[in-house]
Amino acid sequence: MMFYSLSKKNLPLISRMISIFVLTATSLAQAANHVYSPIVEQGEYEIETRADQTSGNSQKQNNTRSVNIDIGYGVTNYWAIEIETQWKQDPQGSRHYDSTAWENRFQLTPQGEYWLDAGLFLEYEKVVQPGDHNTVTVGLLLQKEIGNNLTTANILLNRELGSGGAPGLSTDVRVQSVWRVNPTFQPGMELYLEPGRIDHFNGYEDERIRIGPVVVGTLRTGPLSKFKYELGYLIGATRASEQGTVRAQLEYEFRF
Repeated sequence: MMFYSLSKKNLPLISRMISIFVLTATSLAQAANHVYSPIVEQGEYEIETRADQTSGNSQKQNNTRSVNIDIGYGVTNYWAIEIETQWKQDPQGSRHYDSTAWENRFQLTPQGEYWLDAGLFLEYEKVVQPGDHNTVTVGLLLQKEIGNNLTTANILLNRELGSGGAPGLSTDVRVQSVWRVNPTFQPGMELYLEPGRIDHFNGYEDERIRIGPVVVGTLRTGPLSKFKYELGYLIGATRASEQGTVRAQLEYEFRF
Protein backbone atom coordinates (compact mmCIF):
# COMPACT_ATOMS: atom_id res chain seq x y z
CA MET A 1 0.00 0.00 0.00
CA MET A 2 1.25 3.46 -0.85
CA PHE A 3 0.96 6.37 1.59
CA TYR A 4 1.17 10.06 0.77
CA SER A 5 1.88 12.99 3.05
CA LEU A 6 -0.75 15.65 3.50
CA SER A 7 -0.33 18.98 1.80
CA LYS A 8 0.73 21.59 4.39
CA LYS A 9 -1.83 24.09 3.15
CA ASN A 10 -4.61 21.52 3.70
CA LEU A 11 -3.59 20.42 7.20
CA PRO A 12 -5.37 23.20 9.16
CA LEU A 13 -8.60 22.73 7.17
CA ILE A 14 -8.47 18.95 7.50
CA SER A 15 -7.84 19.26 11.23
CA ARG A 16 -10.80 21.61 11.70
CA MET A 17 -13.07 19.40 9.62
CA ILE A 18 -12.15 16.26 11.58
CA SER A 19 -12.58 18.11 14.89
CA ILE A 20 -16.08 19.28 13.93
CA PHE A 21 -17.07 15.77 12.95
CA VAL A 22 -15.62 14.15 16.06
CA LEU A 23 -17.38 16.64 18.35
CA THR A 24 -20.66 15.95 16.56
CA ALA A 25 -20.28 12.18 16.32
CA THR A 26 -19.19 11.63 19.91
CA SER A 27 -22.34 13.37 21.11
CA LEU A 28 -24.43 10.88 19.07
CA ALA A 29 -24.79 7.23 19.75
CA GLN A 30 -33.78 5.39 11.89
CA ALA A 31 -30.44 4.96 9.95
CA ALA A 32 -28.15 7.90 9.45
CA ASN A 33 -29.28 10.00 6.50
CA HIS A 34 -27.38 9.67 3.26
CA VAL A 35 -27.85 10.38 -0.47
CA TYR A 36 -26.22 7.77 -2.69
CA SER A 37 -24.35 8.66 -5.89
CA PRO A 38 -24.84 6.53 -9.03
CA ILE A 39 -21.17 6.97 -9.96
CA VAL A 40 -18.86 4.00 -9.33
CA GLU A 41 -15.06 4.29 -9.16
CA GLN A 42 -13.38 1.00 -10.01
CA GLY A 43 -10.60 -0.05 -7.64
CA GLU A 44 -11.43 2.60 -5.04
CA TYR A 45 -11.72 1.69 -1.35
CA GLU A 46 -13.73 3.79 1.08
CA ILE A 47 -14.13 3.95 4.84
CA GLU A 48 -17.08 6.04 5.94
CA THR A 49 -18.80 7.03 9.15
CA ARG A 50 -22.13 8.86 9.50
CA ALA A 51 -23.98 10.14 12.55
CA ASP A 52 -27.42 11.67 13.27
CA GLN A 53 -29.20 13.15 16.25
CA THR A 54 -32.84 14.25 16.25
CA SER A 55 -34.94 16.66 18.29
CA GLY A 56 -38.73 16.85 18.53
CA ASN A 57 -41.77 17.46 20.69
CA SER A 58 -42.65 13.81 21.28
CA GLN A 59 -40.59 11.33 23.27
CA LYS A 60 -40.33 9.09 20.21
CA GLN A 61 -38.82 11.84 18.05
CA ASN A 62 -36.55 13.56 20.56
CA ASN A 63 -32.91 12.61 21.05
CA THR A 64 -32.79 9.58 18.74
CA ARG A 65 -29.20 8.87 17.74
CA SER A 66 -27.52 6.65 15.18
CA VAL A 67 -23.97 5.99 14.02
CA ASN A 68 -23.01 4.05 10.88
CA ILE A 69 -19.59 2.70 9.91
CA ASP A 70 -19.16 1.49 6.31
CA ILE A 71 -16.41 -0.18 4.29
CA GLY A 72 -16.77 -0.20 0.50
CA TYR A 73 -14.97 -1.15 -2.70
CA GLY A 74 -15.44 -0.46 -6.42
CA VAL A 75 -15.35 -4.02 -7.80
CA THR A 76 -15.73 -3.04 -11.47
CA ASN A 77 -16.39 0.15 -13.43
CA TYR A 78 -20.13 -0.37 -12.88
CA TRP A 79 -20.47 -2.28 -9.55
CA ALA A 80 -19.55 -1.16 -6.02
CA ILE A 81 -20.21 -3.03 -2.77
CA GLU A 82 -20.37 -1.83 0.81
CA ILE A 83 -20.76 -3.42 4.24
CA GLU A 84 -22.54 -1.13 6.71
CA THR A 85 -22.83 -1.55 10.48
CA GLN A 86 -25.19 0.56 12.57
CA TRP A 87 -25.52 1.50 16.24
CA LYS A 88 -28.59 3.25 17.67
CA GLN A 89 -29.70 4.95 20.82
CA ASP A 90 -33.42 5.47 21.30
CA PRO A 91 -34.77 8.22 23.58
CA GLN A 92 -33.94 7.44 27.23
CA GLY A 93 -32.44 4.14 26.07
CA SER A 94 -28.96 2.68 25.97
CA ARG A 95 -26.72 2.57 22.92
CA HIS A 96 -26.92 -0.78 21.12
CA TYR A 97 -25.74 -2.52 18.00
CA ASP A 98 -28.68 -2.49 15.59
CA SER A 99 -27.95 -4.00 12.17
CA THR A 100 -25.57 -5.01 9.41
CA ALA A 101 -26.32 -4.24 5.76
CA TRP A 102 -24.86 -5.34 2.42
CA GLU A 103 -25.18 -2.57 -0.16
CA ASN A 104 -24.71 -2.78 -3.92
CA ARG A 105 -24.58 0.13 -6.38
CA PHE A 106 -24.69 -0.48 -10.13
CA GLN A 107 -23.83 2.37 -12.51
CA LEU A 108 -26.18 2.02 -15.48
CA THR A 109 -24.92 4.81 -17.76
CA PRO A 110 -21.44 6.20 -18.49
CA GLN A 111 -20.92 9.42 -16.55
CA GLY A 112 -21.84 12.50 -18.59
CA GLU A 113 -22.71 10.59 -21.75
CA TYR A 114 -26.48 11.03 -21.49
CA TRP A 115 -28.83 13.73 -20.18
CA LEU A 116 -28.98 11.97 -16.82
CA ASP A 117 -26.54 9.72 -14.97
CA ALA A 118 -28.39 6.68 -13.62
CA GLY A 119 -27.68 3.81 -11.26
CA LEU A 120 -29.39 0.99 -9.39
CA PHE A 121 -29.30 0.41 -5.63
CA LEU A 122 -29.84 -2.93 -3.87
CA GLU A 123 -29.48 -3.56 -0.13
CA TYR A 124 -30.18 -6.34 2.35
CA GLU A 125 -30.24 -5.35 6.04
CA LYS A 126 -29.98 -7.91 8.85
CA VAL A 127 -31.25 -6.66 12.23
CA VAL A 128 -30.34 -7.98 15.67
CA GLN A 129 -32.92 -6.38 17.97
CA PRO A 130 -36.02 -8.43 18.95
CA GLY A 131 -39.15 -7.16 17.24
CA ASP A 132 -37.28 -5.56 14.33
CA HIS A 133 -37.41 -7.00 10.81
CA ASN A 134 -34.83 -7.63 8.14
CA THR A 135 -35.39 -5.46 5.09
CA VAL A 136 -34.65 -5.39 1.37
CA THR A 137 -34.25 -2.03 -0.39
CA VAL A 138 -34.12 -1.45 -4.15
CA GLY A 139 -34.24 1.79 -6.12
CA LEU A 140 -32.94 4.24 -8.67
CA LEU A 141 -29.98 6.59 -8.19
CA LEU A 142 -30.11 9.64 -10.45
CA GLN A 143 -27.72 12.55 -10.94
CA LYS A 144 -27.72 15.70 -13.10
CA GLU A 145 -24.98 18.28 -13.56
CA ILE A 146 -25.91 21.78 -14.80
CA GLY A 147 -23.07 24.29 -14.69
CA ASN A 148 -21.83 24.49 -11.10
CA ASN A 149 -24.90 22.72 -9.74
CA LEU A 150 -24.94 18.99 -9.01
CA THR A 151 -28.26 17.40 -8.05
CA THR A 152 -28.54 13.79 -6.90
CA ALA A 153 -31.84 11.98 -6.26
CA ASN A 154 -32.60 8.56 -4.80
CA ILE A 155 -35.98 6.85 -5.26
CA LEU A 156 -35.99 3.81 -2.98
CA LEU A 157 -38.52 1.08 -2.12
CA ASN A 158 -38.24 -0.85 1.17
CA ARG A 159 -39.80 -4.19 2.10
CA GLU A 160 -39.80 -5.72 5.59
CA LEU A 161 -39.31 -9.50 5.65
CA GLY A 162 -40.70 -12.21 7.89
CA SER A 163 -43.93 -12.63 9.82
CA GLY A 164 -45.19 -9.46 11.41
CA GLY A 165 -43.36 -7.21 8.97
CA ALA A 166 -45.11 -4.14 7.58
CA PRO A 167 -47.09 -5.02 4.42
CA GLY A 168 -46.32 -3.60 1.01
CA LEU A 169 -43.46 -1.43 -0.21
CA SER A 170 -42.60 1.77 1.65
CA THR A 171 -41.13 4.69 -0.27
CA ASP A 172 -38.02 6.70 0.56
CA VAL A 173 -37.05 9.70 -1.59
CA ARG A 174 -33.81 11.64 -1.02
CA VAL A 175 -32.51 14.68 -2.90
CA GLN A 176 -29.29 16.67 -2.50
CA SER A 177 -28.49 19.73 -4.62
CA VAL A 178 -25.16 21.52 -4.14
CA TRP A 179 -23.32 24.41 -5.76
CA ARG A 180 -19.65 23.66 -6.30
CA VAL A 181 -18.12 26.95 -5.20
CA ASN A 182 -14.80 25.11 -4.83
CA PRO A 183 -13.86 21.48 -4.09
CA THR A 184 -13.56 22.01 -0.33
CA PHE A 185 -16.77 24.01 0.18
CA GLN A 186 -20.01 23.23 -1.63
CA PRO A 187 -23.19 24.56 0.00
CA GLY A 188 -26.61 23.21 -0.88
CA MET A 189 -29.97 21.85 0.23
CA GLU A 190 -31.31 18.39 1.03
CA LEU A 191 -34.78 16.83 1.08
CA TYR A 192 -35.78 13.54 2.72
CA LEU A 193 -39.33 12.34 2.03
CA GLU A 194 -41.10 9.21 3.30
CA PRO A 195 -44.72 9.36 2.05
CA GLY A 196 -45.69 5.83 3.11
CA ARG A 197 -46.60 2.69 1.20
CA ILE A 198 -46.41 2.92 -2.57
CA ASP A 199 -49.99 1.62 -2.93
CA HIS A 200 -51.38 3.91 -0.23
CA PHE A 201 -49.58 7.18 0.51
CA ASN A 202 -50.20 8.85 3.86
CA GLY A 203 -51.87 12.21 4.23
CA TYR A 204 -49.49 15.17 4.15
CA GLU A 205 -49.18 15.63 7.93
CA ASP A 206 -48.52 11.91 8.39
CA GLU A 207 -45.65 11.88 5.92
CA ARG A 208 -42.10 12.19 7.20
CA ILE A 209 -40.68 15.22 5.36
CA ARG A 210 -37.42 16.95 6.30
CA ILE A 211 -35.51 19.65 4.45
CA GLY A 212 -32.50 21.79 5.24
CA PRO A 213 -29.05 23.15 4.37
CA VAL A 214 -25.92 21.06 3.86
CA VAL A 215 -22.23 21.71 3.18
CA VAL A 216 -20.09 19.11 1.42
CA GLY A 217 -16.48 19.11 0.32
CA THR A 218 -13.46 17.10 -0.78
CA LEU A 219 -9.94 17.43 0.61
CA ARG A 220 -7.19 15.67 -1.32
CA THR A 221 -4.48 14.07 0.81
CA GLY A 222 -2.40 12.60 -2.00
CA PRO A 223 -2.54 11.48 -5.64
CA LEU A 224 -4.62 8.42 -4.72
CA SER A 225 -6.46 9.46 -1.56
CA LYS A 226 -8.95 12.04 -0.31
CA PHE A 227 -11.35 12.93 2.49
CA LYS A 228 -15.00 13.79 1.84
CA TYR A 229 -17.23 15.44 4.42
CA GLU A 230 -20.87 16.48 4.79
CA LEU A 231 -22.48 18.57 7.55
CA GLY A 232 -26.19 19.27 7.47
CA TYR A 233 -29.29 20.20 9.44
CA LEU A 234 -32.78 18.99 8.50
CA ILE A 235 -36.00 20.71 9.60
CA GLY A 236 -39.23 18.75 9.92
CA ALA A 237 -42.10 19.97 7.73
CA THR A 238 -44.94 17.82 9.15
CA ARG A 239 -46.17 16.54 12.51
CA ALA A 240 -44.79 13.07 11.71
CA SER A 241 -41.29 14.52 11.23
CA GLU A 242 -38.64 15.28 13.80
CA GLN A 243 -38.32 19.01 14.42
CA GLY A 244 -34.61 18.92 13.70
CA THR A 245 -31.91 16.46 12.67
CA VAL A 246 -28.19 17.19 12.88
CA ARG A 247 -26.16 14.97 10.58
CA ALA A 248 -22.45 14.53 9.92
CA GLN A 249 -20.52 12.35 7.51
CA LEU A 250 -16.82 11.72 6.96
CA GLU A 251 -15.40 9.46 4.26
CA TYR A 252 -11.85 8.45 3.36
CA GLU A 253 -11.30 7.17 -0.17
CA PHE A 254 -8.04 5.64 -1.39
CA ARG A 255 -6.47 3.31 -3.93
CA PHE A 256 -3.55 0.92 -3.76
